[in-house]
Amino acid sequence: MDNHPELLVGLALFVLSELIGISKLKDNSVLQLTLHMARELFPYELHRREPATRQNRPSRKRDANGRFAGGKR
Repeated sequence: MDNHPELLVGLALFVLSELIGISKLKDNSVLQLTLHMARELFPYELHRREPATRQNRPSRKRDANGRFAGGKR
């Protein structure tokens, strides 16, 4: 999650909008304006990942012994 701050911002805006939607604050125009500006400043769209196939996976190199090279351990 540390690699995707936009995911955290999008999730926080979603949770905030849902909390306001179920509360009595939803009629506050200043709060609506603030939320609208936040959504415009931090646009977030959810993209579904495709299932892994040979075509969309990164290729991994092997060394002379057949082991994968350059991997983290």
